[in-house]
Amino acid sequence: MSVLIDSSVLLHCLKERLPPPSGDDEFFLSIISADELLRTVDWALEEHGRTRRLAWVEAVLDLFPVLPIDRSTMRMHAEILKGIENNGLRIGLHESWIAATCVAHGLTLITLQPDVFSQVQGLQTRTL
Repeated sequence: MSVLIDSSVLLHCLKERLPPPSGDDEFFLSIISADELLRTVDWALEEHGRTRRLAWVEAVLDLFPVLPIDRSTMRMHAEILKGIENNGLRIGLHESWIAATCVAHGLTLITLQPDVFSQVQGLQTRTL
């Protein structure tokens, strides 16, 4: 199965000093999750923490292919937002791009926050 790893999973692994997910699945990252990971480096208060965090983030970025925002993802994003807004719902901007990447590429999302994505039509999710 091909899956996209949500930022929530990776941030949990980073916080708990766990290795990133592995297994028989083919794993991908959204460019949005890659950005979120890189921004966490400066959250560490001490230089040693930033160095350790940067090494972990770089290892994750080397391990998993990062999917860009391409034309099909842009179109899916617009469709997802239209569907959500027409139903009077809201979703965070990062979450909507992650969902659009999944749907556009036919991927299942691995997340620790399935309720955040439950309003997205056509998105398959699973938790670890």
